[in-house]
Parts: sequence; C-alpha cells; structure tokens
Amino acid sequence: MNRYIELSVIIPLAPGESAWRGLLPQVARVTAEGGEILLAAAREAPDDLEDFRRSAGVEDSRLHWLVSPAGRAIQMNHGAVSARGTFLWFLHADSRFDNGTLPALRKVLARRESCLWYFRLRFFPYEPPFVRLNEWGAWLRSRWVGLPFGDQGFLMPRRMFFELGTYDVGVEYGEDHLMVWKSREHGYRVRWTGGTLFTSSRKYREKGWLRTTSIYWIRTLKQALTCYLRIIRKRTEG
Repeated sequence: MNRYIELSVIIPLAPGESAWRGLLPQVARVTAEGGEILLAAAREAPDDLEDFRRSAGVEDSRLHWLVSPAGRAIQMNHGAVSARGTFLWFLHADSRFDNGTLPALRKVLARRESCLWYFRLRFFPYEPPFVRLNEWGAWLRSRWVGLPFGDQGFLMPRRMFFELGTYDVGVEYGEDHLMVWKSREHGYRVRWTGGTLFTSSRKYREKGWLRTTSIYWIRTLKQALTCYLRIIRKRTEG
C-alpha cells in the first residue's frame, strides 16, 4: 500500500552537514511506500551517495540530490519547486523519529486538510539538562500560542505552500517563524499532528544554553511583534 505516494520530504543541508546520514534510514519507509526524499544542498552530491542510498534502504529513484544557491530558505524553496508530491514535509537534517512519528504522519495525510502541521519537539541527548525547559517552552509556544518552529517538521499541501508565497529568502533568520504568521494571516490553522520529532541539542552544548536560548527568544519576540502589528494595521485599514 503506497501510503506516502503524495508526500515529498524536503531536507535542506547546511555546509558540511552530515546529520542527514542518520535521518535517511528512518525516513526510508516513506520511499518504500511511494514518497520521495529531496536533499537540497549548496554543493554537489557526495561520491558515495548511491551506495549509502542502498544501505539506508531508500528505494531507487526516490532520492534526489538538488544543488541550489546557499541559504536554508532558498534551498527549501528549491526543493518545493522540484517536488512532485501533493504534500510537502520539511525536515531538518538532525531530526529523528520515535515509534509514533510515522503513524501520526499517516493519519494527517489521510485527513488531507489544508493546515500547517507540526510535531512536538524533543531533544537528544539531554545535555545540557536545561534543554528540558526548552522542550516545554516549545510545547507551550506551539500548542497554546500557535507558533511552532521549523525543527518541528512543518507539513502542508504543496498548493498551500505556494499560495503563502514560499519561505522568505530576504531575512537572516526566522523564515520558519514567518511562515507560521503567513499561514495565520491567510486563514489556515496551525495544528499538532499528534506525533513527536527529536532534534539534536548540539547548538546548546556548543554555544551555551543561556546564550542560545536568549538569542532565540529575543529574535522570536522581535519578529512576532512586527508581524502582529502588521496584522492589526491591515485589519484597521480594512
């Protein structure tokens, strides 16, 4: 049964990124059931890509390496343009699944709703231990405020993605955050799939938990205030 025949999984790769090698065996099930995987990078494919594809269990002709100009938003947009699926699932290279991730995905795809779907965020490993606070913060921010981030695996219909105008390539950060605001401005719901995605806590270990958390919150508040004021202004003028 081709449960994922309408699904395109788009994974942007940062310079020197290798975490996708750990993700590919997990997402291989998608290709076994009709879907496709698009790795969007600013470099040519590695020499061992074909051998690794086979060892990861990815179906032949279901894995595509795309070369585009650098920039996460640019690369994700490039993947979306090249995608053949009706639904687009944007994953970070260091995303990982648990036993409930793909079942939750299948249920959402079966519903065929035009929403911006996201997963609950968990970190691995719990180092530094304060990242547990970030998990709860992400849950409150996404579930109760309606502002998930891109590491929560955005899923939406391809038609909806292009109606929203794709990811904003003119910003230095927060293109995922801005996509959520655009979805809400266009009247689309932002909903939890019921599943979980894990992501690496590496940035907190390398750059410091307090510094990294503070930077994210300041940037988020700044962008959120700008978007909120724009919505209020449009409603007032309308």
